[in-house]
Amino acid sequence: MKKTTIALLSTLFISAIACKRDDNNQPQQKSLSEIIVGGWELTKMDISAKANFLGQQVDIVGTGSNFTGVATFKANPKEISSTASATVGIKIVLGGTEIPFDTLSFENVFDLYKYNVLSNQQLRLIGPEQDTININVKAYTENTIEMEFVEDIPDETTGQVVKTTFKVNVRRK
Repeated sequence: MKKTTIALLSTLFISAIACKRDDNNQPQQKSLSEIIVGGWELTKMDISAKANFLGQQVDIVGTGSNFTGVATFKANPKEISSTASATVGIKIVLGGTEIPFDTLSFENVFDLYKYNVLSNQQLRLIGPEQDTININVKAYTENTIEMEFVEDIPDETTGQVVKTTFKVNVRRK
């Protein structure tokens, strides 16, 4: 009985050590600040917004295409140089009726911006005029980042400020 108990306890002890050792061999995901440095190319850019016009809700939806160039995050100083560009086809729906609208072009996206990694879930971009954009990082790997940010865009026609959501995905170049 004593030998059986000792054998059982020895087996449990060795199993516990082996399991603990296996857990320590799991690769740790790098932090966002470790992976952000380098070149990134756009793979997705979607825009959505809601506004009111003449008492009716306006839904604005945009889908990006024609992605070119690279945004490069530098380590020291923490700034971005960019040749990244995209075209976004915009669809406006007013009271259930689609209104034709042109495309928007974005060139040199975030060029000359500085950046701070606030956490693994948030970046802050600081523009040349000291304007800031807080970007929520939804997911990331060493080769991809999925982000979302909200920008208040004034409408010159109506004077209202329209909260616009940008969803952007990039991959390492």
